[in-house]
Amino acid sequence: MTLSAGDFHVVSKGKMHNPVADTECWIVLIEPVTIRHTGELTVAKTKSVAAQLRG
Repeated sequence: MTLSAGDFHVVSKGKMHNPVADTECWIVLIEPVTIRHTGELTVAKTKSVAAQLRG
């Protein structure tokens, strides 16, 4: 899916997604604080919720 400036997309609950961009851009991801950023998978990039909140 390709989005332009000002566009938005709602990803269905449970659907895997990985936002990427060809050039630097700003995005906003809105999800409950209890959601792990890698979902149910544990990979090298997985951070705990506490670590995500620390930045």
